[in-house]
Amino acid sequence: MNKLRSLLFIQFMSGLFIGLILVLLGTFMTSALIEQQQIENTKLIQVLADSNVTGDPKVLSKQIKDAVELDLLQITNQEGNQLYNFEQNKSKQPVLVTLLRQADLYTKPRTVATNSGNLIIKFHSNYSAVLTPLYDVFLGLLFLPIIII
Repeated sequence: MNKLRSLLFIQFMSGLFIGLILVLLGTFMTSALIEQQQIENTKLIQVLADSNVTGDPKVLSKQIKDAVELDLLQITNQEGNQLYNFEQNKSKQPVLVTLLRQADLYTKPRTVATNSGNLIIKFHSNYSAVLTPLYDVFLGLLFLPIIII
């Protein structure tokens, strides 16, 4: 009976270890995915900033917010005066955002300037649509090996 208990414990711990490895791999892959999305959003915002002929920060901010889902958007002029500021409520962020920040795998805000240099745009994209379902996948990856083994 003691051997059976020991064998079950070893299988449980093996399953938990395999699940943790899968979650760690998934975390790194998620970090790479959101980093790539942040790069693509940087290119898009650069195009929007360069095509803003009016130079009006309110018009530019509306164009950017319509094109990209954002956590943070700040538009300043050359002197550093803040012309527009938007910050998403942090309490609505998925749990994975906290975990990625703890592991220093979450993307940092990016800065883009217009061609003329009049406006400086600091932004950070919102990844709730990607990270919310991934949390459930990670929980499944953690506990599935335990159930199978």
